[in-house]
Amino acid sequence: MSRTGKPGHIREQVFSRPELMREFTPKFDRQVREVLDHRTSLDVDRVYGFGCGDSHNACVTTQMGFQEWARIPMEPLTALQFARYTTPWLQTRRPHPALAIGVSVSGEVARTVEGILLAREAGAYTVGITCHSESRLVRAAHMAVDVSTPGMDIPRIRTYLATQIALYMVALRLAEVRQAIGYREGRQIRRDFEAAADIADATNEAVSETVGQLAEELRNREHFIFVGGGPNLGSAMFGAAKILEAVGRHAQGQDTEEWVHLQRFVREDRTPTFLLAPPGLSYRRAVEVARVMRHINCFLVAVVEEGEEEISQMADVVLPVKGHLPEALTPLVYSNAVEMFSSDLAAKVREPYFRGFEGRWASPDGDPIWFNELLQSRQALGLSD
Repeated sequence: MSRTGKPGHIREQVFSRPELMREFTPKFDRQVREVLDHRTSLDVDRVYGFGCGDSHNACVTTQMGFQEWARIPMEPLTALQFARYTTPWLQTRRPHPALAIGVSVSGEVARTVEGILLAREAGAYTVGITCHSESRLVRAAHMAVDVSTPGMDIPRIRTYLATQIALYMVALRLAEVRQAIGYREGRQIRRDFEAAADIADATNEAVSETVGQLAEELRNREHFIFVGGGPNLGSAMFGAAKILEAVGRHAQGQDTEEWVHLQRFVREDRTPTFLLAPPGLSYRRAVEVARVMRHINCFLVAVVEEGEEEISQMADVVLPVKGHLPEALTPLVYSNAVEMFSSDLAAKVREPYFRGFEGRWASPDGDPIWFNELLQSRQALGLSD
C-alpha cells in the first residue's frame, strides 16, 4: 500500500476498529498503570491534553472521561495553543503541578514536542502518547505510552482510536488512584469498552450499505458540516478532518450550540449536515437544533442510537448506532459511520488522499512541514521564570 493508501481504504480500517479495541484496550490499560505512578496521580490538580489534527480531536473526545471519572479538570488544546499560549502562564511548580499529555502519532510533530518541553520547564508532569517509542516526544516527556498497532496507514483511523483508548486509560488510572471511583465502577468502565467493540461491529454492518448510497448521492457536493456536543464535538471535528484529507472538499466540525449561531445562516441550500446526537447532556438541545436544520432545508444525516425517534423523523438519512454506551464513551462508536462516508466518497470520485502530497500540496523541500520547524524554549520566547 502506498504512503497515502488507495481511495476507499479507510473503510477497511473502520471495520478493523472493534478488534483493535478488544486486543489493545487491556494492553494500553496495563501500560498506563505501569507508567503513571501513584504519587504523580495523586499530585496533579489538572490535566492538559494537546496535539494537532486527529490528536487534538482525540483529546476533545476524552475530556468528559477525565472530568466524570477522575473529577479533575481536563483542558483539550491544540499544540500551538498549549505550547505558546498556555505554558507561559503555567504555574505548576508547587503545590499541585499539572499533568501535560502530548499526543502525536509520529512523535515528531514540532509543536507537540515543544509543548512537552515547555511544560517540563514550567514544572509540569509530562506524558507523551505516540506510536514511535524512539521519537523526540518520548525523549522529551517524563513518561510515555506506546500505542503502536499494526495497520497504521493514513488517513489515520486506527491510530486515532488507539490514542483515544490511551487517553481514556489515563483518565481511568487517575480516577482509581484518587479513589474518585471504586473497584466496581472501574470494572464496569472496562466492560463498557468490550461492549463498545460489539456495538461498533454491529453498527458497521448496519450502516455499510446506506453509507455507500449516501456517498453516491452526495458525490458532487462541495461543503459538509459535522455537528456534535460534548465529547462528540471531537467526533464531529474528526469527521470533517477525514473529508478534508480524503477528498479535499470544504468541511467543518462544529459544536451543536455554535451551529445555531453560525452555520444556520449559510445561503447554500441542502448543505449536507451530519448531526451526531447520542443520549446524553446535549441530546435535548440536539433535538431542538435538528428542527432548525429541517426548517432551513439542510440535508440532515442523523447519527443516533438505534430506536431514537425525534431526530430520526426529521432526518433525510439515519445512520443508527446499534447499542447504548455512557456518553463519555460514545466517541468510540459515533465516528464510525462518518469515517466510512469519507472513504466511500473518495472512492466514488477517485480522489487520492491528501492529494497524493503532489504538486502544490507537496511539503516544502519534500519535508513534512509539521516536523522540522524550530523548537522554542521559554528563554527563546522571551519568557522569564
